[in-house]
Amino acid sequence: MIREEIQKRIVEAIREEKTIPDGDLNPESPLADVGIDSLDALNLLFVIEEAFQISIPDSSARSIKTLRDMVNVVEQLLEEKGHSITETPASEISADRHYGAG
Repeated sequence: MIREEIQKRIVEAIREEKTIPDGDLNPESPLADVGIDSLDALNLLFVIEEAFQISIPDSSARSIKTLRDMVNVVEQLLEEKGHSITETPASEISADRHYGAG
């Protein structure tokens, strides 16, 4: 899987969880600056883990401050697993599953 595909899937997941104007979400923007607080970030990590069939270690999760950081972590974990991306669209995954609301 190429980096651009990973970023596209992550952006889709973010947009499913938060309403963020197109121009506000770029690779270098701090997630907090675009309205993603710590709870939102945790929910997004659950969604991303499920979408990519990976488990993000706590140490890696704590290092994620920007979209680029998120892409880097996912890319690294996929490379370590030697897997390509799964075909589960982000739109079919919701953080609500983790809290029994969906």
